[in-house]
Amino acid sequence: MIERIGTLLWGTPTVLLFLFCGLFFTFKLRFLQFTDGREILRAVCGRTKEQSKNGISPFQSMCTALAASIGTGNIVGVCAAITAGGPGAVLWMCLSALLGEATAYAENYLGVVFRDCDTDGTLHGGAMYTLKNGICSIFSQKTASRTGFLYAVLCLLCSFGMGNAVQVNAAANALNSGFGIPFYVTGAACAVCVGVLLHKGRATVAKLTSVLVPFGCVAFFAVCGCVLVTQYKALPSVFGLILRSACGFKSAAAGFSADLLRSSLSVGVRRGIFSNEAGLGTSVSAHAAAEDTTPHEQGLRSMAEVFLDTVVMCTLTAVCVLCVPGAMDCPPETMFVFALQSQFGAWAGKIVAVALILFAFSTLLGWSFFGRESCHFVFGKRGDLPFTVLFCIAAFAGSCSSFSLVWELSDIINALLAFPNIMSLFLLSKEIQLPKKNKRKCFVVDKLKKRD
Repeated sequence: MIERIGTLLWGTPTVLLFLFCGLFFTFKLRFLQFTDGREILRAVCGRTKEQSKNGISPFQSMCTALAASIGTGNIVGVCAAITAGGPGAVLWMCLSALLGEATAYAENYLGVVFRDCDTDGTLHGGAMYTLKNGICSIFSQKTASRTGFLYAVLCLLCSFGMGNAVQVNAAANALNSGFGIPFYVTGAACAVCVGVLLHKGRATVAKLTSVLVPFGCVAFFAVCGCVLVTQYKALPSVFGLILRSACGFKSAAAGFSADLLRSSLSVGVRRGIFSNEAGLGTSVSAHAAAEDTTPHEQGLRSMAEVFLDTVVMCTLTAVCVLCVPGAMDCPPETMFVFALQSQFGAWAGKIVAVALILFAFSTLLGWSFFGRESCHFVFGKRGDLPFTVLFCIAAFAGSCSSFSLVWELSDIINALLAFPNIMSLFLLSKEIQLPKKNKRKCFVVDKLKKRD
């Protein structure tokens, strides 16, 4: 029953809704993700102030959001997409991500505009605050608050499941298969580490993700680069295979297949959304907590996150798997391991195990940030300690359990998160205004002061 509900919620109408949303904001932003690459790069690499006592720096907010989206899905999820939708799913995954950049810009722009501030100066934001503070001008305050409350509860539940237990389970399996470490040891270590970090505060979590994410990305690029260098002769045929499969052509002899096109499109778009989370509104909590920034700058940084997560990292995983003979015959969870082992020997499996651990733990940290912000919205400061305790318990339980049902439930919660978030984006689209070219550096919109 759970599986059928998930299939229904993630059917063709939902996929088309995400694509339409990305297309709508792509036109509204005047194709910003394609025409202003230099400005996006400047926003990511530009010098920013360090976080204060109550906030985090813009770069740390980007790394925290990126930590939650870069996870085991960038390896196992991509292989599962190839298995289910064929090699063409990779192309549709990238195309949906390019449109999703505009959606990510819109939701994080609005997240900064409609964020809240505590009496001690701590900034809080997220899609729940956008719903509560934004759509109250269209609906009643009661309706807006209830919608934000519902979103926060769903995000909180997702942080315990997909953002915690599932990730620790993946790390425990990787350590057990690669190094023989017992599952409960991994669970206990993760529970203790995340408990200490949450106790120290969100600024400590943001600081750690700003180290883990760049290190993990560079290591991943290095490993994939070695595979591509050794298999460079196969690259033209791999890209040709991806293009033919994405367009519905099995081969020159078999001709066009509508079923293959439909499958590649559906699986590719869905996996792209799961990978970069553009449209779900989850990354807004991290971006809205950044100090010394503007809505436009945080929107640009969110564009870079989507591009790096899906267009770069997921494509690298797919090409590495497709260019190694025999990898496609393996189950999704061992495809990438087989590709590395065939090039570098049995010890490459340990590299994949370490990579999965880094990705899983960074996702755990990112979702601890999102979950804590959702808990703060629902319960206030009194919910911080219970959330920390329950989050640690979920981490330990995740290491010793099987979570196929949690994956299914997480898919359903993701869909339920997307509907109110996308609704708010359309309703508040007039609030999103691109600054003029010669004024972008000094562009500031602060609706928080106006509300005060």
